[in-house]
Amino acid sequence: MLRWTGFIRVFLVAIVAGVASASALSLLSDPYWAFRSDPPWLRGSYATNRLLDTDGRLAKPLQFILRPPPETVLLGSSVMYRGLDPSTLPISRTPAYNFGLSALMAYELPTLARLIVSRPSPRTIVIGLDYFSFTRFPLAAPLSPDLDTPGGRALFVTNRVLSWRSLSGIGIAFGGETYEPGGWALNGFRQTPDRDARLTAQDDGRQLDNLLPFEPTALVGLDEALSILRDRHVVLYLSPLSNAQRRIFAAKGLEGDLDRWRSAVAASAATHGVPFHDLTDDRQFDDFDPQVGSSPSWFDNLHFKPAVGQWVVDAIDVAGLDAR
Repeated sequence: MLRWTGFIRVFLVAIVAGVASASALSLLSDPYWAFRSDPPWLRGSYATNRLLDTDGRLAKPLQFILRPPPETVLLGSSVMYRGLDPSTLPISRTPAYNFGLSALMAYELPTLARLIVSRPSPRTIVIGLDYFSFTRFPLAAPLSPDLDTPGGRALFVTNRVLSWRSLSGIGIAFGGETYEPGGWALNGFRQTPDRDARLTAQDDGRQLDNLLPFEPTALVGLDEALSILRDRHVVLYLSPLSNAQRRIFAAKGLEGDLDRWRSAVAASAATHGVPFHDLTDDRQFDDFDPQVGSSPSWFDNLHFKPAVGQWVVDAIDVAGLDAR
């Protein structure tokens, strides 16, 4: 019996030592870029880290929880994180963080809102919405429900940082191939290079396959999020649409759905007293042809470039938001 007791004691000590070692290595390497400005895998101004490309719903909540709180948060999809660079916001709104998530769905907005109000700052929230977020587009792994409560957020951090799981993240951060060209900035913005005609034509075909009817019940997520954020300065806008994407709406007979979505979001914003800007119908950036490749204004059908993003920032008057 004494022999087994000694074995168990050694076994438990080995487990604790192993977890402690993994946690220390994770803290030192910071694979999710959550608490160090210059982790050892970072080379140059932009991070080329596959984890940040493929595990954004883990990385960005960790970054928001563990870093000093920003003054402004930008919420949206990949359209947001490719198009709006927080460093270009008015100085009164900085520091700012781009909390854009790939294929963000409307039902995820309340979780993000609860996470934001768990901290005294940010005071300013810019929400950029896209039509597909209000459809039945299938999402493989939504945001973790752990993020909804203080205890859940503590568990979320522990399970992602102080665990064996973090070890696999270290290997990917140092040696994994990137998901696509370009890289991430510390403020959540993703630097994206131009795409050639082959890639933009492929994306155009995917958009034709993926565009779905408007789902009015998805507005519940937006209404809940705006209610949670009622004590913050919020501005809401609908993202500009490329001429190529408008053609797809027409080809699939969904122009009426687009109009109903625009009206429904405008009504929701009015109900909550939130400044609202519908930028979908501005045609000054109609310079994109998916058969040619990226244009001066667009990377592809959905994603506008930072030059258009700067126009968005000016159009929604982020600087004067709290004066309204």
